[in-house]
Amino acid sequence: MPVMTTDQQTLSVTQGTIPWVVIQNQGSLSYNVVTIAVTGVAVQFPAVAIPEGITVFLRANANNKNEIVVGIFGVTAATGHPLVPTEGLVLNLQNTNILYANGVAGDSVRFIVEV
Repeated sequence: MPVMTTDQQTLSVTQGTIPWVVIQNQGSLSYNVVTIAVTGVAVQFPAVAIPEGITVFLRANANNKNEIVVGIFGVTAATGHPLVPTEGLVLNLQNTNILYANGVAGDSVRFIVEV
């Protein structure tokens, strides 16, 4: 379903009417960094509840020396979504604590979300 941030509920178009979901700004941001402590050992993201309709933006740290992978519990290089330094990913989640990052010690992934 399309998303827009105005107070309109529908958009009339030539072929018909498209329903819209109205998303209000949340008022604050949660910004976090998840750092790999031990090479090859996945690190769980902290718990941040995400309001319905809001997305979370993840980005591999520009200073990373290696690719980092993001996924669910037990994520490995073979099962996760790889992110090279500065590469980003947008996800729709209910909570960030379902995510894990894995890679080389010292590398990190950052995320930001409206809460």
